[in-house]
Amino acid sequence: MPYKCEKLRIAGTQYDLRRKLSDDQIRAVSILSAQGYSQREIARMFGCAKGTIQNILHPQPRRPQLPRDTEYWTEAKRKYRNRKQTLFKSGVLSKKRRATKTKA
Repeated sequence: MPYKCEKLRIAGTQYDLRRKLSDDQIRAVSILSAQGYSQREIARMFGCAKGTIQNILHPQPRRPQLPRDTEYWTEAKRKYRNRKQTLFKSGVLSKKRRATKTKA
């Protein structure tokens, strides 16, 4: 039986563990850096880690993705679903909050 939170999305919210800065913010980071602000100051302004700013200003070349076996992806999905279920049970993530967010 599927979890109630299965259809709720956390992508793009503060609970999403992926990308933290929008495209406009990324452009602002490079502008602020050109104006002489330190990486630490910029990180404080945007509320993110200094490493995030470093990766924006000096991106590392991407390595080819390692081929992963089925067990790896199964475990990754399981962790994601468990985290989502925990957020739902704690009341942080709910259908009512999602509905009011989209109306505003």
